[in-house]
Amino acid sequence: MFSTDGGVILNFVKADKTADFEMVMGKLKDALAKSEKPERKAQAAGWKYFKAAEPGPNGAVIYVVIRDPVAKGAE
Repeated sequence: MFSTDGGVILNFVKADKTADFEMVMGKLKDALAKSEKPERKAQAAGWKYFKAAEPGPNGAVIYVVIRDPVAKGAE
């Protein structure tokens, strides 16, 4: 849960699992955006993620998740 106006999360994903990660992230964001609850729509609106061009430790793929603005109080 974020208590500030914005937040960043780094996700380290095994190289052979990136398609799974991106599929789940897409489904989650879509579900939040389609929700009837305004707090869930707010979560989707401020959510962006990016795939780093540089490899991470042990060949992991790094995803940077940015929440700006965050939906305060939401998990």
